[in-house]
Amino acid sequence: MRVGTIIEAEKMPKTKKLLVLKVDTGLDVRNIVSGIVESFTTEEVLGKKVTVLVNLAPRALRGVESQVKRG
Repeated sequence: MRVGTIIEAEKMPKTKKLLVLKVDTGLDVRNIVSGIVESFTTEEVLGKKVTVLVNLAPRALRGVESQVKRG
């Protein structure tokens, strides 16, 4: 587990719930797809600290590879 900072956020096209986030963990920058649109806007999440599980296998969601995040 690492703590990362959200440095970019954009709504995934043609979805109602997904954001594509770029998270800087200090060692790398990861693309993470997260279903948080109903709770947060892209402006609200920028600069926020999040917990990233770094040992999960990457997954493709609607054509975008996500290094999966929980928490």
